[in-house]
Amino acid sequence: MVRKMNIYFKRGIYISLIIVLALIMGLAGCSDNGSGDGAAENGAEGSGAEGSVAAGSGAESDGDTVTLSYVTFQPSNAADIQAFTKNFVDVLNERGEGSIAMEYRGGPDVFAPMDMGEAVKNDAVDIAVIYFGAYESVAPGVGGLMLSQLEPEEEMDVAMDYIEELHNAGGLHFIMRSSVSTDNFFYTYLKNPVSEFSDLKNVLIGSSTGGKPAVEAWGATWTAVEANDSFTALEQGVAEGIAGQPLVSAESRSLREVSDYVIDHPYYKGTSAAIMNLDKWNSLSDEQKKLMSDLAREAITNIKRDNDVAIARVRGDVEGNDLTFIKFSDADAEQYVQSAYNRGWEQQTEKYPQQTPKLRKLLTPAD
Repeated sequence: MVRKMNIYFKRGIYISLIIVLALIMGLAGCSDNGSGDGAAENGAEGSGAEGSVAAGSGAESDGDTVTLSYVTFQPSNAADIQAFTKNFVDVLNERGEGSIAMEYRGGPDVFAPMDMGEAVKNDAVDIAVIYFGAYESVAPGVGGLMLSQLEPEEEMDVAMDYIEELHNAGGLHFIMRSSVSTDNFFYTYLKNPVSEFSDLKNVLIGSSTGGKPAVEAWGATWTAVEANDSFTALEQGVAEGIAGQPLVSAESRSLREVSDYVIDHPYYKGTSAAIMNLDKWNSLSDEQKKLMSDLAREAITNIKRDNDVAIARVRGDVEGNDLTFIKFSDADAEQYVQSAYNRGWEQQTEKYPQQTPKLRKLLTPAD
């Protein structure tokens, strides 16, 4: 009797163990199926987003977002890049409503600025915010945009077709200017005072290559100084002045500490723009193109407003405290500014004789 009871007891234990193991295996199976479905769903969404950025493809299917990758020649915390991000990228991402968006890949650490034009042309990245001189080898003649004497909104009305033609020749689409302000953009910082235009003769003034025509037009002596080396050049006496300096950028470089004067007659327009791979642009739907084009016009007005505020703030901080702003007579001011434009156009015509005459005519107001 006892033996039978032991047998029944052992059988009960075995049955219980089998039931428990079955339950554990069932629960494990449910858990695997749940995470597997989630992984498949997340994987599909993730691979779709990664594919659109890595391949830079504008191809769409129902429910997909066209994600355009972009790079900038300055770090993301630079004032110009922040203004572009706020007024164009963020607004596009909001209004795109899942149809189109932009995704930041990085600054000059991703591509050297001089390589960004080729990178966009070759579809290594969809969009770049870059200065004209860095990609003029890809789209010959675009450097003349620096010499525009039109308001940016007017420029879009009267010259956009030809600007687009110049970019299309290099496999690019021109989205918009990314550095705009109501007044002209560039100033000249000096260690010593001048009172009239002729005082600039033989003064040693440094700038990047883009500023060379202006310096030569003033009768000054030009020396090559990259923008980020401006402080050191003035501090060490390599130059007596620095040309081609936006007020906000000059403040970020602390030029007020190594100079005492600013010629208060700005010249030339901002030199950076947002450009896009032409095939990628052509792959967008009509609705997506219209959204980007309409937003570009709106963003230019808003960027100009933001830059005007930033310029006024910097000027209010430095004028009369660390820096003296020099005003020439009306005649000297006209000569100072107009000679910079004339020499700039002469240089562009020498370098790009086919593209420049038409661009100059479009961007110069009729007398």
